[in-house]
Amino acid sequence: MSYNQITPSPTPMPTMSPAEVEDYINQYYPIELSLHILMKIGGAISCISSFLLVTHVLKRKWTDISLTTMMLLGISVMDIIGSFFGFFMGLWMSGEGILIITSGPLIAGNTQTCTAQGFIFTFSLTYFVTAYAGLGALCE
Repeated sequence: MSYNQITPSPTPMPTMSPAEVEDYINQYYPIELSLHILMKIGGAISCISSFLLVTHVLKRKWTDISLTTMMLLGISVMDIIGSFFGFFMGLWMSGEGILIITSGPLIAGNTQTCTAQGFIFTFSLTYFVTAYAGLGALCE
């Protein structure tokens, strides 16, 4: 039995005609643009607030910092990185042809920048899960 007989063939993705793509862009582009602007504002607020928290902790003496504060310091540093690459940079790092809207002010990257952004954002989310679990165990 060959591999093709065991696994079903994937169904092809529906393609859009150029007229349908143009209609989609005209209908949804203002909505998507406003959502991405809100995402960038939220990412910037998260980066700034985490940066202020990091600077506040680092102004203290190292002997005065507890283990839970160090855990929150690490979470804040990863929040700066994750919010910057995941939310503030957003679609700017995506490559052309990855999304339906393939041009305009939303997309300026390539496949490599999109892959790097995905890795960094996934790494920060994984760090959050493990750090919050460790913080929960410490505070219990």
